[in-house]
Amino acid sequence: MIENNLISSNSVSGEYHKGGGFYGCGGIVEKNIVRDNVADFGGGLSGCGGIIRNNIIVGNSAVRSSGGLVSCNGTTENNTVYGNSAGDKGGGLFECNGIIRNCIVWANTAKSGAQILYSLDLARPRYCCIEGWRGGGQGNIADNPLFVDPDGPDNESTTYAHNHYHLRPDSPCIDAGTHKAIVPPNTDMDGEWRPFGEEIDIGADECVDADQDGLSDYWEIDWFGTLWLEAEDDVDADGLPNGQEFVWGTNPENRDTDDDGKSDGDEVFAGTNPLDRESLFRIVEIVYTRSGAAVRWSAAGGRFTR
Repeated sequence: MIENNLISSNSVSGEYHKGGGFYGCGGIVEKNIVRDNVADFGGGLSGCGGIIRNNIIVGNSAVRSSGGLVSCNGTTENNTVYGNSAGDKGGGLFECNGIIRNCIVWANTAKSGAQILYSLDLARPRYCCIEGWRGGGQGNIADNPLFVDPDGPDNESTTYAHNHYHLRPDSPCIDAGTHKAIVPPNTDMDGEWRPFGEEIDIGADECVDADQDGLSDYWEIDWFGTLWLEAEDDVDADGLPNGQEFVWGTNPENRDTDDDGKSDGDEVFAGTNPLDRESLFRIVEIVYTRSGAAVRWSAAGGRFTR
């Protein structure tokens, strides 16, 4: 079993080289983040014939085919496959001829078969959320999965390390999968029990919000050890309530997450990044001329001081 790892920034070079992240894994691959890997074929995973489940597979690329997964012919279930790319075919999954179910396959790119390109009818995906999908199959949807923040706090979808692929409470993927063929016990990428609710959620995240306050339970327990706080509470009094701390990925117990002298709330208000100490509202240049002085500062357009 391979679980709970970050597999990132690996590459294999040369014609027909496969599997930038994983190659030929026959057991269980689960709860891993497979990110920013590169290969000729199968930037993320290649030739893994076992069970691939509850993984975040994002931002991998292939020179030829399958940025995400290629020739993974076992069971591929409850994965989030996002933003992978291929120079030719199959941006997300290519020639994966086993069971494909409960997966989110979104925002992948390729010349053909941007999301899923497969060869056997047995591999028709079921109960998946697939961008632009018109291929039929039981339970599949093509609605935006509504992640908490797929662009991250820097509003850039390609900086995958900062992006947030948990499901929003209004996601169409919630209760939209199937657990009938899945052997228990089963937990999601955060170790939370699934299904929570009427059915299992599609993708690697099970949206568990037992107290229904708009904050995922895993986040509340990680930070506070309890579920009694609300989304509008501001524990560290930085002007950024818990609900926004959750979205931004900032520390809800630290007024200044990036330690740049500006509170997280002030940075968000100014349009700067509370996770980057080089991004803050400040004067960066003063130029003196005969007619006076010109001042330049860093901030987002259309913002005001308070």
